[in-house]
Amino acid sequence: MLSAQTYTVRFDPYFFFDAQGDLISTRYLARMPEHKKKTLKKQLAQQIAYICSIRPDLQLVKVADGARDNWTFLNGQIKQGESVLDFYHAVEHLFNALQSVHPKNSSQLYEAFRKYRRILLNDDQGIRKIINHLRYQARKHPKHKKLKTELTYFTRNKKRCEYARLKAEKKPIGSGIVEAACKSVVQMRLKRSGQHWDDDGGQAILTFRSILLSKQLDTAWEEVKKFYFRPIEPPQNVVKFRGK
Repeated sequence: MLSAQTYTVRFDPYFFFDAQGDLISTRYLARMPEHKKKTLKKQLAQQIAYICSIRPDLQLVKVADGARDNWTFLNGQIKQGESVLDFYHAVEHLFNALQSVHPKNSSQLYEAFRKYRRILLNDDQGIRKIINHLRYQARKHPKHKKLKTELTYFTRNKKRCEYARLKAEKKPIGSGIVEAACKSVVQMRLKRSGQHWDDDGGQAILTFRSILLSKQLDTAWEEVKKFYFRPIEPPQNVVKFRGK
């Protein structure tokens, strides 16, 4: 048995936006803990492939943080579409980099952060300017290992950080909706006080909750009925009761 308070559920939503960049609908997938999220990745890849097969005109944008496993999967199994580093994870790393060269909690730190955050978000050359600034700081502070680590992070994700262009094209740059779904899909249902789940029971709840929140319950229920429905045939040796 797994305590609902201690395990990490894996889930992935994907979203549909209109031409103006407004959210139309969301589809959720959720799985109980599994090594390297194999089933979840397979489900996501299959659904994206199906959607693209019936609507090849749709533009696919893959948004994730900088974890290498995410991009190995997204670029390996879902080859179509543009890759985007989640902007809000990017600015966390930007803050960490600047914190290496400015006094902690100082006005200089926050002024520099606001300046370079705006550049990263709004400047057509934003990511290049960020990398150039961090390279300059790394040469100036060669012993700051954290700064070098963050510089490597931005250099590795350079092609995924063209936020000004993405905004102009009305494409998503952040995965904040995903973070919010952690609560709506999982925590509100599985992580209540005193709850415990085994894999099968937890997965049953996650599957139906994902379907419900995706507004796909009517369609899914027809498939469930096909699996469980069996015609009932009365036995042949039934004796009929005769009334008075």
